[in-house]
Amino acid sequence: MKSKLDNRGFLLIDPEVIERIQGYKQMNLKNREAGGILIGAYRGDHIHVTSLTTPGEADKRTRISFHRQSSHHQKAALKAWVNSKKVNTWVGEWHTHPEDDPVPSTVDMESWRHALPNRPMALLIQGRCNYWLGLREKGVITKLEAASL
Repeated sequence: MKSKLDNRGFLLIDPEVIERIQGYKQMNLKNREAGGILIGAYRGDHIHVTSLTTPGEADKRTRISFHRQSSHHQKAALKAWVNSKKVNTWVGEWHTHPEDDPVPSTVDMESWRHALPNRPMALLIQGRCNYWLGLREKGVITKLEAASL
C-alpha cells in the first residue's frame, strides 16, 4: 500500500503487514478489536512500514475497544531498533473497528494526539470492508488517501 504524505513523501506499507492486519477483521459479533504498533523506518520524507505487533495476552480487548498494555509491543520495537542498527523503530499504530468503513472515534483521536511520540506517526484502522489511514504530525491528524503505484 502506498499513500502520499502532504506533497513530500510517501507512506509505504509492505503487503505482508496489510495481510496480517486483515486477518483481524471483525467479521462477526464475537470478534473483539485487535491492534498493535507499526514498525519500520523513516527514509528521508518517506515512512516505510515493514512489520507490526499483534495483540498480546495483557492487552484489553472488547467488541468496541482496544487498549495496548502488553509489554511485547515495546520489546518488539526495541528489538527492531537494535537489530537494524538504529534504523527500524515504532512508526505508527493500528487497530480494528467493527464497521464496514471505519472512522476514528473521539477516543482514537485524543489518544493519538496525546500519547504518541513527537514525530510523524502512521495510523491505520481496519474495518470489515475498508480501512482508514492517517498521519499524526506536530499534533495534527490528517487522513491519507491511497496513491496509485
